[in-house]
Amino acid sequence: MENLKMKLRLERKTALSGATNDAFLFVEVEAPKAALESKAEDLVLELALVLDVSGSMAGLPLEAAQAAARRFVSGLREKDRLTLVVFDSHVKKLCALQSMTASHRQDVIAAINRLEAGSMTDLHGGWQEAANTLLEGGPGEETARRVVLLSDGHANVGLTDRARLGEQAREMASRGVYTTCVGIGDGYSTEQLQALAEHGGGRLHDAERPHEIVEVVMAELCEVLRTTAESVRLELGFPARAHVTCLSGYPAQFVEGAATFQLGSLVSEGKREAVLRLRFSDRFREQDVRIQGAIRWRRPGEAADLITDEASACLSFGPETPRPRTKKDSKKIVNALVAHLVRAVTELNRALDWRGLRRLARRELLAALELCEPHKSLHPQADHLVQLFSAARRPIEERSRKEMALANYKSARMENDLRHEQRPEWPQYLGASTKSSISNTIEDVKQWMNEEPNRRGPRHST
Repeated sequence: MENLKMKLRLERKTALSGATNDAFLFVEVEAPKAALESKAEDLVLELALVLDVSGSMAGLPLEAAQAAARRFVSGLREKDRLTLVVFDSHVKKLCALQSMTASHRQDVIAAINRLEAGSMTDLHGGWQEAANTLLEGGPGEETARRVVLLSDGHANVGLTDRARLGEQAREMASRGVYTTCVGIGDGYSTEQLQALAEHGGGRLHDAERPHEIVEVVMAELCEVLRTTAESVRLELGFPARAHVTCLSGYPAQFVEGAATFQLGSLVSEGKREAVLRLRFSDRFREQDVRIQGAIRWRRPGEAADLITDEASACLSFGPETPRPRTKKDSKKIVNALVAHLVRAVTELNRALDWRGLRRLARRELLAALELCEPHKSLHPQADHLVQLFSAARRPIEERSRKEMALANYKSARMENDLRHEQRPEWPQYLGASTKSSISNTIEDVKQWMNEEPNRRGPRHST
């Protein structure tokens, strides 16, 4: 059986001593090709379908979720096992984990048809009940376990902190239970669902319109069946005094001089690319540094970790100015940096954190524009960044925030948007996101960056 492949490369080999240096590391991962069909058929799916039935789901959202759930259940094989969990203020397990024989399938669909909207949203309780149910049988050979959670709201009962949600999802993933989330409409908490999906080794999907719930849930089932690498983690070693940022947005755990990045799961021959920035201050005094990396992963249905051969790259510090970056590398870096900034800006705008937005602009914007300057093909990206920070100085509509963040979330992970209807390119949401125009010239943005923030809210030029 084929193994997972990894490539690791620094975009430059030298750095200038006594100066602040940014070195960008490119990591490429490719999942193994699917096993023979007869082998794939041996894999049993154990799935927990978790449905939000809080009050906000009343009407079309719940009806669409029920339709998606019925299609999901109908798409399972008889040997696959499913449990059905619902939550509002309370958590209920409507169907125990059981094989999808004809009679059991009818029981599950009947339970789905009887669902009614309730009150509050105990997101964590519903997810936890489902994940624990999948653990009850203990480890099983050739058994893939996945929680698929559908919600339209913010958790407001039970555990709501996204850091804690991420920690628990990561713990479940380490035990072979992975989590995928579908956010419904405009009101769901991107941060909470993203924490469960990212740390839980699965995916986050958006279903803006009711019919898209069916589209993404069925596509997700197909991808689960095509998965050949789970719990994919990049383990990286680097100089302890280097500051490392994953521009691709993969969640990370850091210890001194090392980090582990959660890359999720991959379908047959699927690819991931991570772009990491290593920043060295002007006080960094080492002459030669080595960055080492390896990928740890699992085959579906197997509990043992596999690990790729270690790869490394070297960076030498000296008196000579490094050569200019190639156009190809600059494009990779800028695309990753744009994705990183769009996600950060939309979170700060949602939180109405104007001070944080200004600090982010001071820290990142001008440096990003400098990366674009040498290459005319990257000038549109520079314009988009200026427009982004201009628009974000006032509250952006939630749907625009979600679409911009989702587009960059997917592109950074080389994932497909499973919705059938195509969306505009993310910069097109900037013009429609604010109710009144503000200047979006770089001169205006620079002036705003250097102003003292108004404690009562943002101040704008017109």
